[in-house]
Amino acid sequence: MCTGCHGAHLGGGKIPGAPPDLPIPSNITPHETGIKAYTEADFIALLNTGIKRDGKKLDPFMPVAALAAMNDVEKKALWAYLRAVPPRPFGSR
Repeated sequence: MCTGCHGAHLGGGKIPGAPPDLPIPSNITPHETGIKAYTEADFIALLNTGIKRDGKKLDPFMPVAALAAMNDVEKKALWAYLRAVPPRPFGSR
């Protein structure tokens, strides 16, 4: 599900050919420009609330309700997966 917007390498960046008003996906790899500074607790709080560590809300384009509906095992598995992918700089889709 994440690769559709964040790219095959999850590095985020503008989606080629997307309308200009479409939000630019964030980097969700463990890179400095991504989620490196997040803890598991931060990440799970983000999934539960849709609010980032800096207090900003996730863009409504994100499936916030679906993420919040995941159970604890699914959230921890997603966290473990994202921490295991190679770190890539923002825009490396």
